[in-house]
Amino acid sequence: MAMNPIETGWNEAVEHCRAARLQEAAESCARLLSLDPDHSGAHYLLGCIHLGSGDAGAARSYLERAAALNPGSAAVFEALGAACSALGEHAQAAEAFRREAEIAPEEAQAHFRLAITLHTLARLEEAAGSYRRATELQPEMQQAHNNLGLALISLGRNDEAAASFRRAVELQPDDVAALCNLATAQRNLGRIREAEAACRQAIERSPDHAGAYAILGALLGQEGDDEAAVPALARAYELERDPQVGYNLGVALTKLSRPAEAIPYLRRAIEADPSNDLARFGLSCVLFAVGDWKQAFETYDEWTQRRTLPLRGFDRPRWRGEPMPGRILLAYTEHGRGDAIQALRFLPIVAERSQAKVVYEGRPELLSLVANSPHVHSVVALDPGLKPPPVEFDAVIDLMSVGALGCSDPALLPQPPYIAPPDDRVAAWSERLSGFRGIRIGLCWAGDPANANDRLRSCRLSDLIAAVSRPGVDLFSLQVGPGTDEMQEVPPDVRIVDLPSLYPFDFCETAAAMMNMDLIVTVDTSTAHLAGALALPCWVLLCRHADGRFMIEREDLPWYPTMRLFRQVDSGDWSSVVRRIRMEGVSARGRAL
Repeated sequence: MAMNPIETGWNEAVEHCRAARLQEAAESCARLLSLDPDHSGAHYLLGCIHLGSGDAGAARSYLERAAALNPGSAAVFEALGAACSALGEHAQAAEAFRREAEIAPEEAQAHFRLAITLHTLARLEEAAGSYRRATELQPEMQQAHNNLGLALISLGRNDEAAASFRRAVELQPDDVAALCNLATAQRNLGRIREAEAACRQAIERSPDHAGAYAILGALLGQEGDDEAAVPALARAYELERDPQVGYNLGVALTKLSRPAEAIPYLRRAIEADPSNDLARFGLSCVLFAVGDWKQAFETYDEWTQRRTLPLRGFDRPRWRGEPMPGRILLAYTEHGRGDAIQALRFLPIVAERSQAKVVYEGRPELLSLVANSPHVHSVVALDPGLKPPPVEFDAVIDLMSVGALGCSDPALLPQPPYIAPPDDRVAAWSERLSGFRGIRIGLCWAGDPANANDRLRSCRLSDLIAAVSRPGVDLFSLQVGPGTDEMQEVPPDVRIVDLPSLYPFDFCETAAAMMNMDLIVTVDTSTAHLAGALALPCWVLLCRHADGRFMIEREDLPWYPTMRLFRQVDSGDWSSVVRRIRMEGVSARGRAL
């Protein structure tokens, strides 16, 4: 009995496909469709042939027709999903793969394909569910375990993610990517040792895997071991010029007080990604450290214009140094207290150049001090949410950005003191402290714990006592907030007057009290900046890798001429600093210690 021509044509097309004679198979399908336009198999084969040749658009048309004609075929929906994925139509691909999984619910690969597409669409909960179903149907599917971990990490479920990555590594111990993913999950969980072990295992299996070195370097930096982080990050950057790795390397070098080496990495990070404002801010800091004040201020100003001004939502123009007599200029500081005090040095320049009424906006605790400046018309508190202040103004400037307006050389700026408390407040403190006839030394030993570097920059009160306590010296605590509990540990033979207990926390009162000191001895805190701004003798104890504004290896600071710097020799060890201060025989005002 003769075969049906449609059946014959179908058999020919299938045979050609099996023999990889795709052109002949396509011709057979075309002839078949001329006989039977609704032959689902011919539409399916033509779709697969076009998909294989890279014509995903034509493939999708044939496969959509095949799906309509044969809605119960898992293979058709698999191919349709692949065609939509190739076209970047991931939502449509997800629907096709979902239909495939419904038709073939016990097929692990169907759930895996659906999961990958949902993951691409950032539909993470759904993706995780499909990955999990794939692993249930096929427990040895290593890639499904790994991808499940990635989805779970994005969902913040790091404990579950670590378990998935662990299973992926068990199934394929040489999968370096899975090991790196495991390290990331462990790092997110704070399991630093486990994360480091996974990184080192990955490096052992693949000595040239840039990602493993990058994660290891980031881990070591997070733990404060920047000495070890730098070679790991440098190796990662050597293997793969990833700008983010370069940025991390620049940060690590900065923390090691190697700013000149950090500069090129931070510059490249900005060149590769001009939106990397963290790198831009970091670059400004290292430029300050090497004394390139002009570039430092200009880079800081770029950061301000890109980040701060849009964030604040000002509807007035940025002041560019032009005169604006009779108008109102808002000059603000929004960072730490020490940063703000440092920037106040530009107030006289702003007032002189602008010829405007200058309104200062800053932290509330600074306002009474700044209000005493002859260069300020009025003051207003910085909104905690950084909303514009409820005052009228015609232009606006971040005070630190004034350095980018041709005012970058400290030697040419108004010299300290550039702020001062009211005379009556100074006189009041003179009266209060009149009974203390020794050398008066004000102490501050701890900064704000919210500062990322605080555990390194802060010392103990006992360190300062060991450094400066001796006969003929009267000690006064300037410490406020964290660290004040150490006053309870002062030895009975040492007397320290707790000044903050005598007045509310306010920089104006603090400044007035400090004006009655012979010497301020402090770590890197706002107290140091306040002493420098008041032109008071000030000795600053600096950790081994100090803030870049204190520059590198110097014992003086151009910004604050009355300041002396005492630097750690070894990170975390204040004993060498204490010894140096003990050897100093005369205070900065010439009175014997």
